[in-house]
Amino acid sequence: MLRWSDVQKMKYTWRVAQELMRVTPPVFGNFKRTTKDTSFGGFEMCCVEDVVCWNAMIDGYVKYSEMELAKLVFERMVCRDVVSWNTMINGYALVGSIKEAKRLFDEIPERNVVYWNSMLARRDVVSWNAMLACYAQSGKSNEAMELFNEMRDLGVKPTEATIVSLSSACGHLGALDQGASLHAYISEHKIGLTTIQECGRVDMYARCGSISLATEVFYSIELKDVLIWNTIITSMAMH
Repeated sequence: MLRWSDVQKMKYTWRVAQELMRVTPPVFGNFKRTTKDTSFGGFEMCCVEDVVCWNAMIDGYVKYSEMELAKLVFERMVCRDVVSWNTMINGYALVGSIKEAKRLFDEIPERNVVYWNSMLARRDVVSWNAMLACYAQSGKSNEAMELFNEMRDLGVKPTEATIVSLSSACGHLGALDQGASLHAYISEHKIGLTTIQECGRVDMYARCGSISLATEVFYSIELKDVLIWNTIITSMAMH
């Protein structure tokens, strides 16, 4: 049964997290001027097993591109969850450290019998999406497609973020066949597409040089909002 003391603890934890998340750059600078042993001494004493506090600390450093300090906090964590790993992957993507992002992604524990009913870290679709976005944003389209094939082979169901990243990757690669294969997969598994995803399809086909397929997708959309109209106009302007 949840006790009042537990509720109070959660409220305190959330307040600590909120304070950490709004820390300003000068404060982070103070951490850099201290030694590794003293930087997080007080923090570790009050948040030894509180993953929310640690994640908030990592997120703060990531927002200011302080990946060395984010890594230091990450490595000191007693227990990491999915948020811990994904925040670090996103952070490395933001600073262009693709190799570090992939290294972390490969280290995320897979779900197994031990983890089945636990909240311990495991590689979930959000982790896959973080790595896909990392590749797509860095222009590494081939790597993004290879990762998606691995994701598909493992039976991980794609989400909206997956489709958007892959459509972007195919478009920048000019890989019409791969783009068509992606959307054949979507149709086969009856994955409903949002407006953002449909825009991604139109843009992808246009970038691959097939304005006919781009317009075909456009005309197949029943409810066209300003976003989809802007996408088709931009696509036609390319040609």
